[in-house]
Amino acid sequence: MVLDNYDLEQIADDLYKDRRIIGSVYCGNCGYNLRTLPYVYTCPECGSKYNARPLVMQGIFAPYEIEFPFRDIMVTLICGLGTLAFAAKTINAFSVQWLVLTVLFIVLTASLILHAHSRLARYFKAVEISRRVAEQEREADA
Repeated sequence: MVLDNYDLEQIADDLYKDRRIIGSVYCGNCGYNLRTLPYVYTCPECGSKYNARPLVMQGIFAPYEIEFPFRDIMVTLICGLGTLAFAAKTINAFSVQWLVLTVLFIVLTASLILHAHSRLARYFKAVEISRRVAEQEREADA
């Protein structure tokens, strides 16, 4: 019998199934402190699934990942300017090549806008969770 990655992950999850989280670990969706809960479970506050097993950490808040998405926004703006330049060239000297390039850049810009929007939303959510976690830690210390 050969075990693949999925089988190994299931075995590891089963090993941690009855173990409890000792330290403060926070839900990646709402910031709830998951201490004393099982390593693989759902958050009692928001119901999102998490896996706090070492080397997995899915659905867990990681404060070091909070970074404003400057690069995504800049790439989107540069691509948008390129789209405007191609559109201006297409309007001035209509040709099929410029039209195709303009359409491709419009599609690329639209996808980059969606990506930057989702990264920005994740950033603001992480900042909110970070504030909530800091507040919970202050209350615990008091």
